[in-house]
Amino acid sequence: MDPLHPDWLALRAAVAAHPDDDTPRLVAADFLDEHGAPERAELIRAQIATARMYVPDAPDALDLNAYWRAANRLIGPRSPLRARWALAECPELVRAVVVGNREQVRGADQLEWHRGFVEKVTCPAADWLRVGAAVRARNPIRDVHLEAWAHVPAEQWVAGLDALRGLTDLTVPTNGPLFDWLREVLPGTRLWDIPF
Repeated sequence: MDPLHPDWLALRAAVAAHPDDDTPRLVAADFLDEHGAPERAELIRAQIATARMYVPDAPDALDLNAYWRAANRLIGPRSPLRARWALAECPELVRAVVVGNREQVRGADQLEWHRGFVEKVTCPAADWLRVGAAVRARNPIRDVHLEAWAHVPAEQWVAGLDALRGLTDLTVPTNGPLFDWLREVLPGTRLWDIPF
């Protein structure tokens, strides 16, 4: 499947714009099935089914373990698909590097997948402030955990506010002036601090 196919780009944008609605996700799964990416379609459907099983009276609450096993097979720590999909979804944060004579993907473990798409990212603050808005335009990211924040200048925080606005949860490893400022400029975002 061509990751730059215009229909796929539009579907990803629809998912990012309506993160609580499963309909765009299921339409994306159908598109993936029709364009040679049945594993990714399976992941979307399995994670949606798993998520719905935690909702009382969900219409398709079947076998939670079967859906969970399918999702783990597709994006578990040993899955080669996880790295490939992470590169496609977040190329600004995930890198392919050659070590010796083998290619390795670094950063795929910093992404958490929910209902078939990346919804949580853990990364250095400078990286997120630089590229987070672009990543969020393609992914329904709700939760960001920032690391290595201490040497990020104030002007970079101000310039990167678009990467932070509208998040459901933001974790910053400090509880001080930066945390207080973020609480003020990001109303509606739950801020979490992790003392270092």
